[in-house]
Amino acid sequence: HEFSDFIAGLADALHSEGKLLSVMVELPTMISEYGYNSGAYDWGAIGKTADFVVLPIATTIEACASGGDMEDLLGWAVGEVHRDKLHLAISAMSYQEQEGETIACTYGDVLAELGEVAIAEGSQMLIPGESLTLELPKLKDAGGLNYDAETATYWYVRQDAEGREQKVYLTNAASVAYRLLWIDQFRLGGVVLADVCYPDSDPRIWDAVRDFRNQTSSVAQSDLSLVWTISTDEGDPVGSQIVPLDAAEGTSLVWTAPNNPGNYIISLSISDDGGETTRVQGGSVEVEVPTATPSPTPTSTPTATPTPTLVPTATPKPKPVVVAQSAMPGTGFGYGIQPDMVTDGDHGRIVSHVHQLGFGWIKQQVEWFRYNPGPGQYDWGTLDRIVDACANNGINVMFSVVKAPHWARPPGDTDEGPPADPNTYGEFLKAMAARYKGRVKAYEIWNEQNLYYEWGGRGGKLNAGKYVELLKVAYGAIKSVDPGAIVISGALTPTGYNDGDTAIDDRVYLEQMYQAGLARYCDAVGAHPSGYNNPPDADWRSYSDPSKTFNPPPHPSWFFRGTMESYRNIMVKYGDGHKRIWVTEFGWATVEGLGVPPAEGYGYAADNTEAEQAQWLVRAYEMGKGWGWVGVMFLWNLNFAPVSGKENEKAAFGIVRDNWSPRPAFAALAHMPK
Repeated sequence: HEFSDFIAGLADALHSEGKLLSVMVELPTMISEYGYNSGAYDWGAIGKTADFVVLPIATTIEACASGGDMEDLLGWAVGEVHRDKLHLAISAMSYQEQEGETIACTYGDVLAELGEVAIAEGSQMLIPGESLTLELPKLKDAGGLNYDAETATYWYVRQDAEGREQKVYLTNAASVAYRLLWIDQFRLGGVVLADVCYPDSDPRIWDAVRDFRNQTSSVAQSDLSLVWTISTDEGDPVGSQIVPLDAAEGTSLVWTAPNNPGNYIISLSISDDGGETTRVQGGSVEVEVPTATPSPTPTSTPTATPTPTLVPTATPKPKPVVVAQSAMPGTGFGYGIQPDMVTDGDHGRIVSHVHQLGFGWIKQQVEWFRYNPGPGQYDWGTLDRIVDACANNGINVMFSVVKAPHWARPPGDTDEGPPADPNTYGEFLKAMAARYKGRVKAYEIWNEQNLYYEWGGRGGKLNAGKYVELLKVAYGAIKSVDPGAIVISGALTPTGYNDGDTAIDDRVYLEQMYQAGLARYCDAVGAHPSGYNNPPDADWRSYSDPSKTFNPPPHPSWFFRGTMESYRNIMVKYGDGHKRIWVTEFGWATVEGLGVPPAEGYGYAADNTEAEQAQWLVRAYEMGKGWGWVGVMFLWNLNFAPVSGKENEKAAFGIVRDNWSPRPAFAALAHMPK
């Protein structure tokens, strides 16, 4: 009774201050057909004094089925605790069960694992008429994906490294919608949703909750499907095939090389709405069909096949043709921020602030020269601590890797920039991606490479083709050891300037990147949409505010929306509109409340108020989410005022002051619906 007495005293103390007490209990053990052992928790006593008693749900299909253990338990629970006080705890996490132990995992991670692609038969060089068979080894080893229609739950069985069986249950909107029905069935007081803000959870869970509250039912049943697409190395679509993911015999693909020579990319993505959109990007294989050498006396004539023929190993149910622009590789929309976790070693405080914001991602710039002092020499200590702090607290990490060490740079460079040999960068990234496989979710390849001081200095060095060469090596290096990692092209800086030496206009440079083959070597396109002193939804062609001190000629570089829409149009122009734009840096600077004037070159920070900064940041996130083609948005920045001092230009962009006190933007972002 000691715990019950403690709860009673705590409830009295909280009630005296006008606060409520909610107690999370553990699942009890059934001891008979009509009774349960709740261990140290006396549910009846707790229910008399606490305002809410929260009960987690069982994870297995058997327990959740009609007439299963959960219904028995809830029938007993409402006899112990008044049903108005009893709440269910439903997590958005998927689960893996092994030998009675339950381990949480994300919906996106499970799908990404199932989407690994391997060559079963054939090679990556085919003559016309030859075939290549691709399969999904993880899905094959699991014996396929199973679906329980009653509980709307997908599940499969796999083996760990020691041969022990693991059963994996996927949690998505449909399975959550089924479990919400218990609230009405037993007339419970409510529900507690956990882990819904994880970027890799099913975003449609919010729709399921909304429908439950509104007593409507618009959430479609899950229709997990494999989407195979074939494209040329120029990004031109050639063919596609959609196969139900739970068709165990139909998840491999047989592709016959066409007469048309060239390089072809066979890509897999996983959809949870029958192929309408992409939930997770799987693996891909590049295949070369060489130009045939004529023979004076040919012995056979290949069958004419002007386009590749896709032959699935089982006949799938009819599906709509995939519309390329609706398929979004990589993760969906997400909320991120950039702290400095290298200089500021108080990772607990940083993690706490990220959690207070309700964000799921951080960006950390990795200065290559600090961690690779010589060829083959690595110093991972600082990065290990950053990755551990984030992974242990459910925060996803993106590394932005920049600044070659002196030993790798061209001798004539005057500013920090790229290596003389892209392969040295590839070796570093390969070692890094292997070390942090599955824990660093994304890599940004360089930063603002259209600006002279990010690319080795002046003197005609800026070159989009050279950057794409570096990106190609980086993409291959990362994918060779961590196929599930997301590779983002280095974000360009909106300069409003285009002399080809100091800077190249970001829109011009982006087109040059596509002309050099960008589409083949990234999963998403990076962007730095600066807002300067303009609202995020302002149109650069018509917006004007004469009261501003910074009023350059109209140009999209000065506008958040102008940069984003320009990039999107260029991506669609080059057939890459199915990818998302990752905003790897954005923000609005203001010196209000800092007690300092704007830093030199940042005079526009005096035009913006703290209230505008807060309002515009929230609106920018709303716009990004609403567009549907934006990935993770990383706010610049969290803690550069404490790190660099309030006089530094970085402090004006921050959402905490130099003493860590929150600015208005911090509270606005924390309370922003996500």
